[in-house]
Amino acid sequence: MNNETANKTNSSENEESPPFMSTWNQLYSVVFVNLICLIVLFYLFTQYFSQ
Repeated sequence: MNNETANKTNSSENEESPPFMSTWNQLYSVVFVNLICLIVLFYLFTQYFSQ
């Protein structure tokens, strides 16, 4: 087995699925949406309590 084959084997073994989503892109999307929701929520709290 040469180095290229060994590297391909190791890289495919190192790729893991995320803990509770099927792909990393879905997990990143959930994190991003959560961030946007928190920003909007904090903005609304600030507007409400600053009056």
